[in-house]
Amino acid sequence: MILAASKTAAGEASAAVIRMKNQAQVAGIQATVEAFGSGDHYAQYLMTTRFAPAVKSIWSNTDGFFADIFRDLAQPRGVGLACIALAEANRRSATSPAAPPLTRQAELFDRAVSLAGEAVAIFREQVPERERLVEALIELGCAYRDWMRIRGLEGYPNDQDPPPAALLADGQRALEEAIVQAQDDFAHRAVDAQVNLAWLYFYAEELQRSEATAKDVLNQPEVQRYLIHEGKGLPEVTRPRPFFWIQLGKLHLLLGCIAMKQHDTADREKQIALIREAAEHFTLALAYDHQFADDFRDLRRGKEIIYNALKGFNLQYKFPAFVLGMEQAANKYRLPRPTHLQRFVEEAFGPLAQLGAGR
Repeated sequence: MILAASKTAAGEASAAVIRMKNQAQVAGIQATVEAFGSGDHYAQYLMTTRFAPAVKSIWSNTDGFFADIFRDLAQPRGVGLACIALAEANRRSATSPAAPPLTRQAELFDRAVSLAGEAVAIFREQVPERERLVEALIELGCAYRDWMRIRGLEGYPNDQDPPPAALLADGQRALEEAIVQAQDDFAHRAVDAQVNLAWLYFYAEELQRSEATAKDVLNQPEVQRYLIHEGKGLPEVTRPRPFFWIQLGKLHLLLGCIAMKQHDTADREKQIALIREAAEHFTLALAYDHQFADDFRDLRRGKEIIYNALKGFNLQYKFPAFVLGMEQAANKYRLPRPTHLQRFVEEAFGPLAQLGAGR
């Protein structure tokens, strides 16, 4: 009897532990779902992060296998969703770290534009679904944006492809429509479209329009509670929508790139000021990204862009100006030390004390 009672007590204790673990997991999942805004958005995030790596080669190398299945089943909604996914896969294949030759990149962008355009037509006409229409318009705009980035490169393979002015006009049209369609009910998508529009202008060498569009996002009411304000440190956001952290990271990465682009043609005094400005924006970019996660695609791409911007700096005055700019940004926004940017620069280029000493 004593042995039986002991086993029963042990079993009940184990069951209680399991129940508490399950309750904790449920509470954690519930909090995460609330942070993403809905179960659908959280499920979409899980599908993307868990399954995308496994099916990447299928999506990126297909000529439309999944879309064809839905066409055969006479399911236009399925066709539209497949077209959005296929468009993104083709676009990301063209811009991956192991990017194919320009000829292949151009083919992939052309394919992405065609697929995204088909999705836009489906969700505008056959299956009126505004949120999916917005997603398709953003993907279409991003395809034009990234195509714009390579269109002006030396050795671009096909003069018959759309000229940069046409890519700009078509990309602008798609993203502006996405902003209009999203602004009432899907504020995060409107911000997404506007950030991508700012990057489109940047690749089109329209720096003033790019900067104005980017700074306009910072005035949007939807992002105010996510902003890192001067003298206040990292914001404490109740039930955040993590998507905004990513967009603010992309936004400040862009503003840093604009400062570096302007630096290229400035005199030495102006260069120093622009380098410090870029350091401030890059500091904020990585701070926002790490609010979302410590490792994800856009963060890695941001670090790559920052590295490429700094790798040609001299030790005479450019690195010292950048190191000082990072320190000033950390002080200005009361960020934890070392900041994510300071840590990255030291890992990539060496001790900050040496980089900042000048010679």
